Amino acid sequence: MDDRLPISIILCMYKRSRLHSSVTPSSVLYLLHMNSNFYILEGSLLGVEAKGFVRLRILAVSLLCVLLASTAWGVSLPRTTAPQTLVVHLDFQAPTFVADGDTYRITIPEAPACLFEPGWPALPKYLQTFTLPFGADVTNVAIHTSHTSVLILSHPLSSTPIPAISGLPTDIVSENAYGPMEFYPPQQVLYQTGGGLDAAGKHVTFLTLIVIPAQYQTSTTALRWACNWTITLSYTIPSHNPFPTESTTPLVIITPARFTKALEPLVAHKIALGIPTTVKTLTDIYREYNGRDKAEQIKFFIKDAVDHWGTKYVLLVGGMSTTLFGMPRDSSSLGANDWFIPVRYSNLKDFYTPSDPGFISDLYYADLYNGNGQFCSWDSNGDGVYGGWDQPSLSGGTVVPLGHGTDTLDFYPDVCVGRLPCRTVAECRTMVDKIIAYESVPASASWLQRILVAAGDPYYDAGTNIYEGEAIGDAVISALPGLQSMRLYASFEGNDSSATPLTRNILRELDAGCCFLLLDGHGGPGWWNTCWPGRCNATILLGGLSDADLYRLHNGGLLPVTVIGGCHCCQFNVTLLSTLLDPSNSHATWSNGHPLFRCLGEALLMKKNGGSIAVIGSTGLGYEQSGENGDLDGDGRNLPDSAEALGGYLEVSLFQAYQNGTRTLGMLWTQAIGQYLEHYPGMLNRDDAKTVEEWVVLGDPSLLVGGHT
Repeated sequence: MDDRLPISIILCMYKRSRLHSSVTPSSVLYLLHMNSNFYILEGSLLGVEAKGFVRLRILAVSLLCVLLASTAWGVSLPRTTAPQTLVVHLDFQAPTFVADGDTYRITIPEAPACLFEPGWPALPKYLQTFTLPFGADVTNVAIHTSHTSVLILSHPLSSTPIPAISGLPTDIVSENAYGPMEFYPPQQVLYQTGGGLDAAGKHVTFLTLIVIPAQYQTSTTALRWACNWTITLSYTIPSHNPFPTESTTPLVIITPARFTKALEPLVAHKIALGIPTTVKTLTDIYREYNGRDKAEQIKFFIKDAVDHWGTKYVLLVGGMSTTLFGMPRDSSSLGANDWFIPVRYSNLKDFYTPSDPGFISDLYYADLYNGNGQFCSWDSNGDGVYGGWDQPSLSGGTVVPLGHGTDTLDFYPDVCVGRLPCRTVAECRTMVDKIIAYESVPASASWLQRILVAAGDPYYDAGTNIYEGEAIGDAVISALPGLQSMRLYASFEGNDSSATPLTRNILRELDAGCCFLLLDGHGGPGWWNTCWPGRCNATILLGGLSDADLYRLHNGGLLPVTVIGGCHCCQFNVTLLSTLLDPSNSHATWSNGHPLFRCLGEALLMKKNGGSIAVIGSTGLGYEQSGENGDLDGDGRNLPDSAEALGGYLEVSLFQAYQNGTRTLGMLWTQAIGQYLEHYPGMLNRDDAKTVEEWVVLGDPSLLVGGHT
């Protein structure tokens, strides 16, 4: 809980202070009482919307209609006196078994999703998301099950594979990282709540219910399950909505004073489009807001803008202050001294090798509230380390200690945040000109009806031989039936070399113009590439796209929104000397000594007379899933795992949001993260947490993708 009380609200622009703060983390529910048929779980819950996959009967859902009123201070919200009750009945069939070599796979039709924890048995999973009023707080959950059946299997269950990372050999930290357990998973019902924006841009609480109807004991190959479940949830809701009924300032631009003059045309342009816009300088923020560091001061201002102005979009203007040499971070959690706009580093350490020693996460600025409406600081345990992760995964065992505890994060964006990582006033002017020109293009322009996808076969997947990048590309293209698609696939190598992901082909198609560019494969700060089919130990010679290739790109005003699936392609903290002096990657520049002025995403964005209008990608090691283990997301369509989990699923979700009518860049990002969390709640698996944390928007979040009619 955060009960910091501002002395005055932002509307008056008075100097404020924070009097007191304490933190009560919300986490996975604690098991208080359990016997063979009845479970009581209490505590704060972790978040996801109602899409039923079984014969679901909601017996009682009492949601009070609340008045839309403004909460002056944004602290603990007044509650209704009587808890609301939601009762859900689930009826599952008995598991069926399918031989998979010398192992079994089990399926339950009413639980079509898959519990996917690397190295552990793949089990059927049921999930459902309910949308509750903002600030809803689950206070009690009671679970009743039918008689439990047990069967000893003649073969063990199949295990889920370890995620693939950038083509590098991937090893789990320790095979004995989890402690002993009787049955997996130890908890069959899991919950998460999160505060975020729904498809209409309204603040709500998402409640995600996950049920794993069957458990497995590895030592005996015993499978036990229950077919009938009754789940009763009790929760309270605030007596009123804390947000203004209408937004008075939809767009806020945060910038150092040196960029304000260059931003004036953009402000005038947005106002002319009917988007009231305000510029807030860092000088004013640091004077008016207290916080433990500069990033937190900025976050408090953003929270007040959302609370009192109804701000929907926040544009951060400024990256590192130099391209030659600067310190990427001042501490494990902050980069500020050599930055125009400070960055927050997440301290989630990968469970595999190689690993990032922390990575930039602009999601920090967007994740303002937790599920019950309180401030989400990203340092819930108060140890000064933000985004720390030292929590067991779903199996309930222990992981390698990180030296600090796990912080409870909400992950759902409460405001759309994008960044123009400008390092000079000239770059700021370049971006202002590009945004104004792009939003002045009529939506009928032919190039805006086109998507370009470059992909290949980045990972070995024994037994399935799926071309992961191309599978993601196919899923994206199928989600956009209204757009003309151009595939540059490595699998076309033997048929048409002009339709492969060679650099010259990518540049040719970009010069022709497209609304979207999707690159999915491998990457580093300065490059993206992929592999020929079956030759996953090396990237394509003269293939892909790098910062050094952009002088040959001449697409003028035909600027795509670029989405990159690959490691570190949007790691916008690199400078020339920092990369040149790090050949062994001891400082985590990930360039292997190759000198870089900026990352690929930043280079595409800042290119004059061409490049991209926005780039979305990872600031750290990006995860993708290989192989085929069933319908992981449980949507009824069984796609290759690369399109149904981790980075690939996040990419597909963004384009599905576009097809569903979402058009602003920030809301596409927000909706994609929301859909991801609906199926893979962040606090239940560190791989999922990192996947959404490291996904950054380099661009204007209020940008209307596809131009104006």
